[in-house]
Amino acid sequence: MSLVKTNSRKTDLDYIEAILQCGSFSGGADLLLISQSAISQHIAKVEKRLGAQLFCRNIKPVKLTEDGKFFVDIERKIRSLKCQRDQYFEDLKGLKKGKIRIGSNPCRTATILAKTLRDFMNQYPGVVIDLVEVESKDIGELLREGSVDFCLTLSSRIMPTMESRVVSRERVFLAVPASCSKAILGGRPSKPSDNTPKTHFLEFKNEPFVLVNHGMKFNELYFSLCQKYGVEPKVILQSESINIVHDVVSHGLGCSLVPEELAYCTCTAECRPYYFDLSEELPENPVVVAWSKERYLSKASQIFINNLIKDTKDYSGCTSCSN
Repeated sequence: MSLVKTNSRKTDLDYIEAILQCGSFSGGADLLLISQSAISQHIAKVEKRLGAQLFCRNIKPVKLTEDGKFFVDIERKIRSLKCQRDQYFEDLKGLKKGKIRIGSNPCRTATILAKTLRDFMNQYPGVVIDLVEVESKDIGELLREGSVDFCLTLSSRIMPTMESRVVSRERVFLAVPASCSKAILGGRPSKPSDNTPKTHFLEFKNEPFVLVNHGMKFNELYFSLCQKYGVEPKVILQSESINIVHDVVSHGLGCSLVPEELAYCTCTAECRPYYFDLSEELPENPVVVAWSKERYLSKASQIFINNLIKDTKDYSGCTSCSN
């Protein structure tokens, strides 16, 4: 989901983030529903006011200069401070109004957040919820820069400046295309309580694999298994998105390691892989709700987090959130 505001007065940062999100001035203009000349003129005015160039315009996609990075970093901090100020004074009025910004990815929104979102919105209709959905590796950065109030992410991505509570424990599934001869031995679960057959990685050592990019959790897990068993990796495709990886497996290109939530949130798809549980070889990944220790956490956010922990059955070690 876009971080750009579409129904309120736009700031300098809105213009810049639209350009960065799309990689070009023309794309940023389309995102903001304005002309390319309008966005170019606005950035030119900002640069003239600052006496510095914000963008490297001679490369594709366009990137920030060092001056631009400094400006954006400061502007994001200012935006975060203003948001904390507004949240504080909204809390003094009760929960009749307010806004919470949640970082997640589409799969965890559907499988972990859905019930809490529905119940919270029914109980507090005056509180606006802004879902910022990105790939898991980017969620911690959103929290660091103050673009979200709290987020769902893996515990392995928690930094010292974050507070967190476990809300789920995510198993690693092996997704196998229906065209694979061993696929029929797997399962097609629609919820965690469904029985998903277990298997051993070596059973599929000769199969081609589709992975997320280097540096991402499920890429690391695959190569750790190959190293453990002395298997030559057979990677035929890599992608930035775990959802794209899953779609590619669904269409028969190869196997992959995926979070179990993907099996549940795609259970109605016509073209669907078969799944095997690898929990005997790979540990579960704790999924946490995390927020910054250094920022004010609104009363609405605290209530939402406590409700989420309750809805996910208060895993051992979880405690309620208080500011």
